This record gives sequence, C-alpha cells and structure tokens, in this order.
Amino acid sequence: MKRGVRTGVVITTAVIVSLIGALVAGYFIRDHLAKTTYGPQGRVESYLAALVEGRATDAIALLDPDVTSAERVLLTDEVYRSADIRPTGYEILDVRIGEKTATVDASLTMDAKRYPVAFELRKSGTVNIFFDDWTLTSGPRQSVQVSGAATASRVNGAQVNLTSVAVSDVLAVLPGSYIFDAPKGTDYLSFGSPQTVVVVPGAAPAEVAFYQSWTPAASTDAIAQVNERIATCMTSNKFHPAGCENVLAMTDPGYAVTAIERRWLREPAISFDDGVVLIDGGEMKIDYKWRWSEDDTWEPDHRSYSHVFEMIEVPVTIGDDGTLALDFSAF
Repeated sequence: MKRGVRTGVVITTAVIVSLIGALVAGYFIRDHLAKTTYGPQGRVESYLAALVEGRATDAIALLDPDVTSAERVLLTDEVYRSADIRPTGYEILDVRIGEKTATVDASLTMDAKRYPVAFELRKSGTVNIFFDDWTLTSGPRQSVQVSGAATASRVNGAQVNLTSVAVSDVLAVLPGSYIFDAPKGTDYLSFGSPQTVVVVPGAAPAEVAFYQSWTPAASTDAIAQVNERIATCMTSNKFHPAGCENVLAMTDPGYAVTAIERRWLREPAISFDDGVVLIDGGEMKIDYKWRWSEDDTWEPDHRSYSHVFEMIEVPVTIGDDGTLALDFSAF
C-alpha cells in the first residue's frame, strides 16, 4: 500500500475512533446528567439547597404545599431566612428511577441532628431538549396549628398578616424555628409572651396558642371600683343605701330611726379571679337613734351583721372605650 493511502486510512480510523469515543463519552455524560443535575436527584438537591439557604419561595416553587393563600402566609423568604434554626446540610442516600416515576431518599441536618426525608417525582416533559423533566409530587410537609394569633403581627421578626387566619388554623411551614410575637394587648388584657416552636421535617403539627388573660392593672382597678362603691354606700344614712340595696341594707324596725351610721368591725375580703371580683365575709355595725313617737327622746342603739357578703360576684368586662365595666347587680 502506498504511503499516502496508508496515511489516509490512519487518519480516517483515528477520526472514527474519536467520534465513537465522543459518542460513548457523550452517552455517559448525558446519562450522568439525566440522573443527577437534570434528574430526580437534581430536583431534590435544588429543593434541599433552598431550605438550607432560606429561600422559601424557591422551595415551594419546587414542592408546592397545596394549601390556600391564607394558610401559606408563613412561607416567605423574610420569615424563613430569619429563623434561628434552619436546615444546615443534606445528603442524598438513594435514588430509584422507574419508567415514569422516581423516589429519592435523603437526610436533612437541622440543629446537629439528621432527619430522614423521602421524595416522589414524576416525569413531566423534557428540559434542554435531551433530558427528561421531573416534578416533585410529594415530600415532607410541616405545619403549625395557631390559636388566638389573628392580631399577631410578627413571626421571626418579619411582618406578617394573620388577620385572615381563623380562631384556630393550621399554617404550612418549612422545617425550622418560628418565633411568634404575642398579639398586642391593652391596659387590661394580655396575650402573654412570644412563643417559639421548632418544626422538624415531616413532624406532626406544632402548636402555638395565645390566650387572653387579665393584667394586674385590671385586678387593681376592678377591686378599686368595688372598694369605692362599698365605701360610698357605707356613708349612707338610709335603710337601703343607693347602689348597695341588697348587701348593706338595714331592716326597717317599724319605728322612727335617725342618725344611721355604718362602720366595719371586720372588712370583707375582696379578690379578683378571671374577670370577676369576689367579695366575701365582713362584719358590720350600724349605730342609730330611735324613738316610738315625736314626744319620746331619741335613744341610741346599734345592730351588728356578720357575713355581710357571701361570695358576692361582680363580673368585669371591657367597654367599647377600653375602660372597665363592672356589673353591680348583685349589690
């Protein structure tokens, strides 16, 4: 064979071998990318990376929580990236790919502890022409059951709007910690201190509950109003003092009486309990003067009463103007 022909054969063979090598390499590269970057593993890694980096919007774009707008109010970047505790790492443990579906097992590290997480995906067309596109269809879902927080305005320091949340509602969240500022109270009502919950992957709903309670100022002011009412009635010189007709009354003896004066031998006990002022006990002495007829002289006398109050209740509410309103009907 002539030298030139041999050279051409060698070159042709080399080109063919190079092309075959390139095709084989391309096949393996495509297969690798199809299983990782563009495959189920890549999709799951993108989701887990979004959690680690605090990108809530990207995370729910990959795995939608399938809840209403009101129930996803905490799924914001502002809330999630401000969490004190959030996933810090992940590892893909196993990938199983079928004809149309796939399953990926992984672990998610949060607060130095590893949590197993599993994902399911399905094929949904192609991406970049050569690769199957995969969509996450299921994965770990978390939620927080919130009660009495409709007027709370901040979670993890971020402004939120919970006014559309029902009295008790379940809100979707991503794994991490959530600090709920207590709803704003008033001079007389409080919702307590901020509450923190840590939600781990796939766990049962965490609970946050704010309960309305009376403040010390409510107790002090309510008792003061009761004391004022009693003190005013004690100065009355009538058989039935106005405003205390049932509790501080003096029975009409049927003869002339004047100069009625009430005073305590032992004052009643007054306390406040969950919106009710309780008055119990008390020993009262009533000094007075009496006579049978106008021709008689006035004679001093007195009467004593024990257990003047027998667990009398005065319900307390808050009026439209924010002041305390006491129901003295038992008086």
